[in-house]
Amino acid sequence: KRDYSEIEVPYASMKDALKQGRAALITTIHSTALDPEMIAITRPLFYLRDGMGVTSILFRVARAPFIAKNRTVLVDYFEDETRALHWYLDPANHGQAVQIVAAFNKNAPANYDSWLFTKNDIYRDPDNIPPLKALQSNLQTQKAAGFLTIDIDVTKYSDTSLVAEEATRVNGK
Repeated sequence: KRDYSEIEVPYASMKDALKQGRAALITTIHSTALDPEMIAITRPLFYLRDGMGVTSILFRVARAPFIAKNRTVLVDYFEDETRALHWYLDPANHGQAVQIVAAFNKNAPANYDSWLFTKNDIYRDPDNIPPLKALQSNLQTQKAAGFLTIDIDVTKYSDTSLVAEEATRVNGK
């Protein structure tokens, strides 16, 4: 307690807390770290990938009976999502994609233009295939650090057949 004090700041107010000198250190996400204003007033100490390697922290889950009951609709949904993802990742659509995301987030397009949907952005598999190897590695790292007490085999709980089926439709393979 003599070296630092923790303060609670809502996520949306963290940049302001830094700018106003109310905080000297924050945690943030990729998009905020690449905000031109944040780049001007900060420097990263480390990234999550430094401790965890490639990360897989966002993914969808559903119980097997739900998937069985709704498989056709889910595959159709993933097909639509993948087609949209292909559009967003196409460099020819970059300007429009930035405008859409900026408007949705009520933010300036300049905050996204240099990195969104480029090689500077987080990796997105163009066919929506989840990075199971990364997730498995992340769970093993968490267990080694004492955050988990059990081993979890992600392949035992994963069904990528829905996205594989939609990828076949989208890519015609």
